[in-house]
Amino acid sequence: MLGGLFAVTKAGMTLALAGPVLLTRQAKQVLGPLAGELLAGATGTAAEATRTGSRTAVRAARVVRNAAGPRTAVWRAGRRLHVPLRPAGDHPDGSAFAAELAGHPDVAGAYWDGGLGSAVLYLTEEAAADRVLDWLGDRCERHGLTPAEPGDSAPAHPGDTYGVRTAALALAMDVAGLAVSVGTRTVRSGRLHEAVRAAVSAAREHPAVRAALDEQFGWYTAELARSGVSAAVRGLSQDPLELLLDALLRTGQLTEAIARLTAFDAHHDDLCSPDRPSLGVTPAERRVRIPHEDYARTAVGGGLLAAVADLLVRRNLREAAEAFLAASPMPARYADTAFHTAMGTAFAREGVLVRDPDRLKALDTVDTVVLHVDALHGKDGLDPHAEAVLDAARRAEAQVLIAGDRTRDRLGEFATLADDVAEEPFPGLVTRLQDEGRVVLTVGRPPDRCAPNCDEVAGLFAGDLCVALADRNAPVLWGADLIVRPGLVGVWRVLRAAGAARTNSRRATRVATAGGLIGGLLLASRRRRTLVPALPRLDPVLLGGLTGLTMGTFAAVRVAAARPPAGRTRIAWHELTGEEVVDRLAAAEAEPTHWDLASRRVRAATGAVARHPAAAPVRFATGLAADVVAELNDPLTPVLALGAVASAVVGSPVDALLVAAAMGLNAAVGGAQQFRGRRALAKLRDGERQRARRAGGRVVDARTLRPGDRIELRVGDVVPADARLLTAGDLEADESALTGESLPVAKQLDPVPGAPMAERSCLVFAGTTVVSGEATAVVVAVGPETVAGRAVELATRTAAAVGIQARLQDLTRRALPLTMLGGALVTGLSAIRGRPLRRALAGGVAIAVAAVPEGLPLVATVAQRAAARRLSARGILVRAPRALEALGRLDVVCFDKTGTLTENRLRVVTTTGPDGEAREPGPGDVVLRAAARACPGTLDDPHVRAHATDHAVLDAAGPDEGWTELAGQPFEANRGYSATIGRESGGDPALVVKGAPEVVLPACAGAADLAHAAEALADKGLRVLAVASRTTSPSLDDEEVLADLEFLGFLGLADTLRPTAEPLVTGLREAGVAPVMLTGDHPNTARAIATSLGWPSDAPVVTGDELAALDRAGRAKLLAGAGVIARVAPEQKLQVVEALREAGGVTAMVGDGANDAAAIRAADVGIGVRARASTAARTAADVALTDEDLTVLLEAVAEGRALWRSVSDAVVILVGGNAGEIGFSVLGTLLSGDSPLGTRQLLLVNLLTDLFPAMAVAVTRPDDDGSAPGGLGRGLNREITSRGVTTGVGATTAWLIGRFTPGTVRRTSTMALCGLVGTQLAQTLRGRSRSPLVVGTAVGSALALAAIVQTPGVSQFFGCTPLGPLAWAGVGAGVATGALTSQLPLLRKP
Repeated sequence: MLGGLFAVTKAGMTLALAGPVLLTRQAKQVLGPLAGELLAGATGTAAEATRTGSRTAVRAARVVRNAAGPRTAVWRAGRRLHVPLRPAGDHPDGSAFAAELAGHPDVAGAYWDGGLGSAVLYLTEEAAADRVLDWLGDRCERHGLTPAEPGDSAPAHPGDTYGVRTAALALAMDVAGLAVSVGTRTVRSGRLHEAVRAAVSAAREHPAVRAALDEQFGWYTAELARSGVSAAVRGLSQDPLELLLDALLRTGQLTEAIARLTAFDAHHDDLCSPDRPSLGVTPAERRVRIPHEDYARTAVGGGLLAAVADLLVRRNLREAAEAFLAASPMPARYADTAFHTAMGTAFAREGVLVRDPDRLKALDTVDTVVLHVDALHGKDGLDPHAEAVLDAARRAEAQVLIAGDRTRDRLGEFATLADDVAEEPFPGLVTRLQDEGRVVLTVGRPPDRCAPNCDEVAGLFAGDLCVALADRNAPVLWGADLIVRPGLVGVWRVLRAAGAARTNSRRATRVATAGGLIGGLLLASRRRRTLVPALPRLDPVLLGGLTGLTMGTFAAVRVAAARPPAGRTRIAWHELTGEEVVDRLAAAEAEPTHWDLASRRVRAATGAVARHPAAAPVRFATGLAADVVAELNDPLTPVLALGAVASAVVGSPVDALLVAAAMGLNAAVGGAQQFRGRRALAKLRDGERQRARRAGGRVVDARTLRPGDRIELRVGDVVPADARLLTAGDLEADESALTGESLPVAKQLDPVPGAPMAERSCLVFAGTTVVSGEATAVVVAVGPETVAGRAVELATRTAAAVGIQARLQDLTRRALPLTMLGGALVTGLSAIRGRPLRRALAGGVAIAVAAVPEGLPLVATVAQRAAARRLSARGILVRAPRALEALGRLDVVCFDKTGTLTENRLRVVTTTGPDGEAREPGPGDVVLRAAARACPGTLDDPHVRAHATDHAVLDAAGPDEGWTELAGQPFEANRGYSATIGRESGGDPALVVKGAPEVVLPACAGAADLAHAAEALADKGLRVLAVASRTTSPSLDDEEVLADLEFLGFLGLADTLRPTAEPLVTGLREAGVAPVMLTGDHPNTARAIATSLGWPSDAPVVTGDELAALDRAGRAKLLAGAGVIARVAPEQKLQVVEALREAGGVTAMVGDGANDAAAIRAADVGIGVRARASTAARTAADVALTDEDLTVLLEAVAEGRALWRSVSDAVVILVGGNAGEIGFSVLGTLLSGDSPLGTRQLLLVNLLTDLFPAMAVAVTRPDDDGSAPGGLGRGLNREITSRGVTTGVGATTAWLIGRFTPGTVRRTSTMALCGLVGTQLAQTLRGRSRSPLVVGTAVGSALALAAIVQTPGVSQFFGCTPLGPLAWAGVGAGVATGALTSQLPLLRKP
């Protein structure tokens, strides 16, 4: 502790003394060039902003001018004119009419827009508009047309000003109402009766009433009527704050309406063109469930019931009306409207045209996204932003489906990223999903020649929210809900908004509920319905409305401010020469602007200062504070905050401060845990930083590389980025981490058009290792753009459905109503016994707040951190502690064979002679001995680069003392063989050759038959080498080696099995976990390897071809019970993991290569064998093994199961103890009329029996480490019930003894408190009696309680009094009674 204080003090003094010097030095280096760049950048930015702002202002002024005049269907914007026309005869001919219009002297051009049903005119001058309109009005009937009335267009014209008019008039009404409110208050006029406000509020807020008015009078008229009546009533009720808040909302709506029309003006010339098809199909009316409307129905109904009850009890109409108003759902409506209004403004700025703002409300409930393949794939291939769109959809918690013809052929492996690829027609798919209860967002791009009733349009319009792309000169679908000009970048923004809308909707409901509850408490306690005395009209509902308005606006701003992801353009670098690659990269590099240079310098300077050791205290404090604040973002925080406010309303401000302090303490403990874990993970990642060697030999951090940089590669280097080779000398790379191929891959410089990834020999890939040779290369991709990086991002991690956090949240949702019920019972019983209502409410609030299990979120965190620390001592680094919970419920473990179950090191497993008979290799084997002699040099010779096969052959053959080597040719990729000339003692010189069968066999007799034998061995998944020899002269000539050879036999090589693999597989099976092996080997080979590793000989084997022929559901069914997956392609590993998870199993993936990264990330828990793992696998893994011993995974599984047990015990302490408190309080209130314990006493109980003891239990393993899979199932409910009953019995016994022995009420309450705490602490020791931490915590809590009770002043503060010997004896009797109760058969564990 003292050392830590000294370190902090030293760092602070260093910062104070050295800070000015550091800043001055940094300023000299940065500010000189930075000032010029900032000035140039600011000047250019300001000029561009001025030009853009000026154009936008002109367009906005046009919108305002059109809205200010008489409402008309005609749209005007400068010299452009849209005249909507409707058929008036049997043969309307808009094109002929437009041709006639084009001949008018004031018309520069005209055409007929069939989609909008309008004649589009370009005038010679703006002033000619009225003359042209008068002229065409007289002639349109000749062509069977007539001018349309305002609002009579279908689809609605994008320039219609009804939205601007409505918002402006509503705002004007609010301003007028505000003036009336201020005026009537000034003259001290009487206020309107609350009953009128309540009636108007019901009509304004209830969705059914709003819908009925809209249907009866039309939305435009009904909205104006609602706005006018509301403004008048609020004004006469003297509610200026409510009017001001509504004016803010209307201002946002007016801004959105103007922005929407301004956007159409800005993009008019692109969307409305005679060369661009226009579709005017109007979709059928669609109605989806809106969450805030559901809440509004419930709130209005609840408010009506509260008003009726209040009227019956108090017989006061005003108070009954206030009870109704206290339950108003207005905050939820404000939050929802503010979000969609701000989001609509952001869409308009980006070029996304919102056709009907009300349709954006469907974003709240979208759970399925159906993408038409044409939206993702065009003439130039896959859209660069396709991956970003899928990622955004999954982040929005939506299922993603892709529809369209030839989807799999066109999208390739990208199609596997979707949840499903539908073969059925687009419209039928959407309808089926809706029949299943889904809310569907459809995305598509109408084809160039698209009829109004084509499948693409019908499918788009079938969705609950229709998003039509209008890029690439596609037809404009004016009936769509959103028309997206920016392409998939705009769709990405829409999907981001969908996720934010759902979150905002949930938060809005909570805010409205909190406002209603606080308002109800204020009324019930007969206090004024205000929270701030200085603002008497600022009631909880109004404050909730302000909160909702702010919250919704900022949620939309965050979405709007998010930077769109950079598009990923797929370039076939392997098809270009090195010079072409260099030229293309140079051309693609944009010249940085002054602003870019300045930004880089600012970021570099800021980073340098932030990383300096003198800034360590600031970094420490900032990081800790951020984690503490993050801990407050859990479902219980709003409940506790509400409880603090409620305590202040009906109790004491000190009580409220104590509740807030308990909440802060909980957050501080959890934040400190998170901060420690985050720092440990940061240190781990710092140790894993990769280095790179730039051209010239300078070594740098690999993260600084950019496309176009040149790098050098040498033996042993890990390739830092994907790169195109420029020069290479005998370069070979180990790409097993990427392809699963054990042997090194030879590299060369020539392009390889059309080659698959494994055969792109002119490229090197990030994460692979150089095993021989050297090269220079130019970087073509870094980070997530590399092949390995894309493998990591192929799957978006989804939280395990069986996770502890999910179970605890479910438990919290079930516990909260019980706590509220307990509080309500205490209040009701106390009121029935004749206690004052405020006193009864205070007791109920105390119970409801104190019984909230605020420690639940923290339990999982501390238990995971403790388990992670224990595992780190065993060589298991836990990067994501929440993965431990999945280990505790593991059902299936998938293993990549190569490099995981095997050592990625070849060994000789079989040999065959000329007769083709296979045999076990041994030192005396003739073929093996000859193959060893064909390995030139020795492994100890530094000048010889032994190939991987040479290592395997020499290891198997052993020493050969009788052989003398005379000459040799080592293996080279362009040669395909190795050869030596030597002699045995006293013998003639002999040539021995070993190499690829296709190279060696043509030089042998019977080559065709021998080739078939080699293919048979290769079909078993073996690496095959042919061995041949002949007598020769002592010299070695390349041209004479492959001639007249005598075939000796074949060698079959395979990977070496890890020694710990078989014990691991056996241990997993004994623990009830099913192992699954993934391999690219032949099924027969795969079965043989699996059997040797511990799989049953009859284990089902599934092939990759069988998987490829099935959909997701079919794959899940096929893999049920499978033990081996053979012939599996790297990209199919992801499908296997997803299918196993979809089948309901908790799945782990163990691997070491980049081709495993996607599956590792998609699994419930990803495990990287870190000793050999690629960067991609390490990045994706949740758990990393630091050495070669795989059996430590058994320890991880056992630790995960113990974690669940520890969390389960801690949950029993928290929830069971609180249940006992509720039961005891209800019983005590029933018997005495008052709650036996006050707010402060209950908080003290939580501190002494919940927070610290529960944390101690969570971080220790149980005394009996059970081997059963973990979980929080039915047994948990029994244990909670047992603890609750035991706690209640102990506390009640102590309380009854206090009541029936001489003493005060405070003495009785103190005895009950001590009995409650003592009973809970005694139960905590059960199952953890051998844990010093738990015993120490329990004893410390008991001593702390005794000190508090026996210390005068402190005791009185907590509502207690010092106890005498008799009272302590009564407490002991209560604790003993509780302990005996827990031993009853009914309450004991089964």
